Amino acid sequence: MLSVCAAAVGPAYGASFTFNFNSLALRTIYADYSSDQEISIAAELQAQLQAVCAACTVTATAGTGAVLDRSYTGDNHVVGPTSGGSVLPETLGNTPASATITSNSQYTYNQLNSPGFINQFLSNTNDDGTQVSNEISFQFGGISITGANFNYQVFPNAYAQQPPDFVFQAGNNTNGTDTTIFSQSAVTPSTSGSDGSNIHSPKSGVWRTESTAQYIGSWSGTFAGSAELNFIDSPATIGIGNLNITYVTTSANTGDPQGVPEPSSIVLLLTVVAGVLLLKRRKRARA
Repeated sequence: MLSVCAAAVGPAYGASFTFNFNSLALRTIYADYSSDQEISIAAELQAQLQAVCAACTVTATAGTGAVLDRSYTGDNHVVGPTSGGSVLPETLGNTPASATITSNSQYTYNQLNSPGFINQFLSNTNDDGTQVSNEISFQFGGISITGANFNYQVFPNAYAQQPPDFVFQAGNNTNGTDTTIFSQSAVTPSTSGSDGSNIHSPKSGVWRTESTAQYIGSWSGTFAGSAELNFIDSPATIGIGNLNITYVTTSANTGDPQGVPEPSSIVLLLTVVAGVLLLKRRKRARA
């Protein structure tokens, strides 16, 4: 589990922050899972946060949570575009890091085969297919998360007895069960499916149709102020990328949000200030 603790500093206004899973520092870490790697991930995320919040810290609990991934393909069951007799699976690892993913048929074979599309994402399974956890959790302090947007992938699991799904939770239960904000079940690939029109995988080849349920997409929305975000898989592997959060700082004493002032309050304050200045000018004129 990765725990993100961001302390409140500076003006108490609404802000947003995008985590960069594709930074040069993260690229230097080998993709296979180890406790040292997760600590390195946390250190890099801490450095990113401290660029905008000097008091922010990030800690990691070894043995659970997130690993870096860039090439996992669900044992070659992920579908994607074809070229001749070849299939290139579309994953968070070969799509643009800053793009909003909408379907499994968003990109062509040549686009996904571009070196510029090699990216890293956070997952709960490493490149070798070893699952290290059933969820990725972010915990925050000093800020209240009010919204998020991210790309996600529900990887296929040919051995599961039920279709995999993805659950996004937000709330204030440390390592507990928070409110489900969004969930997405995997779907069987289809030319008229809800997740694009690609139906072939490296495993199925171009002459057969892939039958293992899966999903790739994005989510964006708002929710009640939260201190914890959970990305949960059941029962297979998930990935998240391009994660952006919207937040307000909170009072160090009460934990109450200190949001952006209402426009009406600003107008009222300016009116009072203008009135005081006008009164002073009149008094000077009479003198």
